[in-house]
Formats: sequence, C-alpha cells, structure tokens
Amino acid sequence: MTNDVDLVARLEPGSPGLLQQAFPEPLYYLPPLETMEQERRRTRFGHFNIIHHETALRADVYSPATTRCTPGRSIGAVPKLWPEGSSGSRQSSM
Repeated sequence: MTNDVDLVARLEPGSPGLLQQAFPEPLYYLPPLETMEQERRRTRFGHFNIIHHETALRADVYSPATTRCTPGRSIGAVPKLWPEGSSGSRQSSM
C-alpha cells in the first residue's frame, strides 16, 4: 500500500504557477514549472507529483486528457491528507 492520492486536474496555461503558490517550498516538492507545463500539454501519460516533505504523502496529478475517468464519478475519498498539527495540515472536504 502506498501513501498517496491520485488526482485528475484540468490544468489551464499558467495553472502550474498557481500550484507553486498553493504548495510552497520548503513544505512541498513540486517539479520545476517547465516540467509541469510540459506534462500538462501531453496527450498521453501526462502527470507529475506533489510531495509533502514532513509526512512524505504524495499526490499524483494527472491530466484528464491522459486518463480514462468519468467527470463527477468518485474514484475514492481521502478523509485526511495531512496529520493534525503538521505544518502542512489540510483536510479534504470528503
């Protein structure tokens, strides 16, 4: 079992820069902006990771163009992404 969550995100041009603001270093690892933009534009297998350094929890972010998913269909719920009190503490609304 891995400690990760898979996300399908429709990223527009410039969205990776917003992700860098939302998940700042040194709390999180994100690939370089150019890499996220390149993965965003891929028509097959485009993805990248966001990693919370303190807990090593990982989000695998996939482009809808590279996945077979149905909009609005849940692929699983993650009740909590980070432990209470951690410096990156956030809870999902699921």
